Amino acid sequence: MLKPGKLTKEEFEEMKTHTFIGKKALDMAESKLDKDFFLKYAVDIATYHHEKWDGTGYPMKLKGNKIPLAARLMAIADVYDPLTSKRVYKKNIPSGGC
Repeated sequence: MLKPGKLTKEEFEEMKTHTFIGKKALDMAESKLDKDFFLKYAVDIATYHHEKWDGTGYPMKLKGNKIPLAARLMAIADVYDPLTSKRVYKKNIPSGGC
């Protein structure tokens, strides 16, 4: 996220592995707790927050309602933050006081 230009194809593929890294870390934590613990939602968020309604997202190319609700909600925040935050490669869009 600090790179001042577009990622190469290889860099983008490497970046996409963060979904599985997050899932693995949360699965390890969840294995030490009750299976009904809230981390199930965190696992869904970490794993599927880059899925897209039309099935073109990653890592599993889930489509529509097959994407867990928690991940769909996180996807909104995941888009909002970069739009309203200054990055090395772009200016921010004013958030309007939200």
